[in-house]
Amino acid sequence: MTNSAGEIGHTTVDPEGMMCDCGKAGCLQTYINIPSLLSEASKIKPVRTIEELFAERRAGTRWASYLIDRALAYMAITINNVVSMYNPDSVILSGEFLDKFPEVYEEITDLCYSQYIWEPLQDSFSIVRSELHEHGVIIGSGLVAQDRYFQLN
Repeated sequence: MTNSAGEIGHTTVDPEGMMCDCGKAGCLQTYINIPSLLSEASKIKPVRTIEELFAERRAGTRWASYLIDRALAYMAITINNVVSMYNPDSVILSGEFLDKFPEVYEEITDLCYSQYIWEPLQDSFSIVRSELHEHGVIIGSGLVAQDRYFQLN
């Protein structure tokens, strides 16, 4: 049996959705990762950075607000799905999106509790930001490798 970290970004959220780099359509990451957001935004206006996209949102530009709000909604839906399937004590949010724009943590949390988390589970877990930031994936990968090493020896 092989142990590995999950890849929640490749769960399908819309089978008729955008094509993902993995070759499937509608993966979660096609709606929430920075390159996908910039690619979609650039269909409307040349946007080179996530900071530019957020500036458009702050300026009240409708399409920019839609793209970011949709990404936050998909994040909240995913948190609900994880909580409903696994009933964890906590959900740890991390990634470049949150590192660059920590204010979206509050928006995601508010969306979760106001619209998406199944009511009986609302008080059963907490949503926290990772203190590891971009190092979380590296540390997690190292722990998986360590676990595999000790299982083989």
